Amino acid sequence: MRIGDKSSYGRRHGGHHPNQRAQAFRRRFHVGQTLVGRFLRWERAGLAWIGIADLELLAGIEGNPVPGTRLVFRVLQLEPDIILKELPQKPGSALTLKHEAIFFFQLRDALETRLDRLGPGSQLWGGSTLIARRSRFFKLVRTIPEVRALLRDMKLALKHINVGLLAEHHAQLHYAPWHAPGVLRHECLIQQISPGREVEVIEFGHIPGCGAVQMHLVFSGDSPTVRLELEHPDSADTVRQHLVDHHLPGFAIDPQSIPVSALPAGRARGNLANRVALAPHPTLRLNLKV
Repeated sequence: MRIGDKSSYGRRHGGHHPNQRAQAFRRRFHVGQTLVGRFLRWERAGLAWIGIADLELLAGIEGNPVPGTRLVFRVLQLEPDIILKELPQKPGSALTLKHEAIFFFQLRDALETRLDRLGPGSQLWGGSTLIARRSRFFKLVRTIPEVRALLRDMKLALKHINVGLLAEHHAQLHYAPWHAPGVLRHECLIQQISPGREVEVIEFGHIPGCGAVQMHLVFSGDSPTVRLELEHPDSADTVRQHLVDHHLPGFAIDPQSIPVSALPAGRARGNLANRVALAPHPTLRLNLKV
């Protein structure tokens, strides 16, 4: 797969010059990274458009995938040309849990980058209740077709991810940015602690200037118990106040009463990444140009 070639492949598409897409690709991805793309449509025999997150790439490929087929790649080179390799999959087989997680992470990063251009989440979909926040979030999303498309693919990835998480960890993952305006890389993991009784909600994300933050809410009665794990415990006061101001509508919680501990080493990637090991795979060559 090659991106950024100045041959006849390098025409404009979707309002963006191919060189702009190549530079966006270089900024976003790194050598050795595994990516998941979607086969979009044929341009002509042997040449097709592939979607990786919110980027569309013109590819010379082998085989005969149908629109919607998801393909897995490894980034082999970024300079002077971008070269990827395709990871082999059995025809008709579903993505592994690891690759579904990669697909989810790509889409989430693209979505948050797009939304960040519009302004702070606390202003765009803030509110005094979670219902109000959710309503404002989806009202905004309905006005932006590319955001709707990213959320649609995220929903598909989460559907498959949760099949694996339920089977292996008795948990479900959700993406609900209206829970935590101003928090990036949001994940909401819900797991049952004891049958029919306690439920734990683990909210993870990054607060700018404070690093990774993980909040545990245990519901066993009328009011949850809350504790925090922080990548940088010295930011505790800032994080506590941020969560009370933007994250816990409807709960009368004294920020100073929330216990804080250090986020264990290696857990700053988030709940999903910690549950899914991203092992390397053998690769096959794919030539692609934009």
